[in-house]
Amino acid sequence: MFELIKQDHPQGLSLLIDRYWSELYKKASKILPTDESEDLVQQVFIGIWKNREGLMITHVRGFLHQDLKFKVLQALRKRKVQQEHLSLMENIQFVNKTESIISEKELRMEIEDILQKLPSRTKEVFTLSRFENLSNKEIAEKLNISIRTVEKQISNALISFKRLKTNNL
Repeated sequence: MFELIKQDHPQGLSLLIDRYWSELYKKASKILPTDESEDLVQQVFIGIWKNREGLMITHVRGFLHQDLKFKVLQALRKRKVQQEHLSLMENIQFVNKTESIISEKELRMEIEDILQKLPSRTKEVFTLSRFENLSNKEIAEKLNISIRTVEKQISNALISFKRLKTNNL
């Protein structure tokens, strides 16, 4: 078979594949998934064909099994590296989420600080409007004030937020 392969006769490779494919595949599939096992066995035979001129093989079966073993170990190492990278990516995502949570907490604290600096009526109207989602009419009825006063208080609160936020920058 190897003499045919060395002489560039594809029949030699076909004979080799016919004789050893299933044996090598069964060995690889005990360790790796089906598609990956097929790929590795195919790589063994492709390697033989590509390197046919320089091959000096005395024990064919042993050579094929050793080459497959090497390829399986490479695949397993590659998987381990991929798992490590996935783990690192998960950690990075965790750090980003943590930073986001911290930023959100800081923003809430700033909003609360600005709210505390507003006059009590302005704070009350703004809170009802923005945090309790009441309409201007509902706020006016609840606080027994005019809609125009509600609008003015909300406007004053927004101006204060802009002014205080600008001073904090």
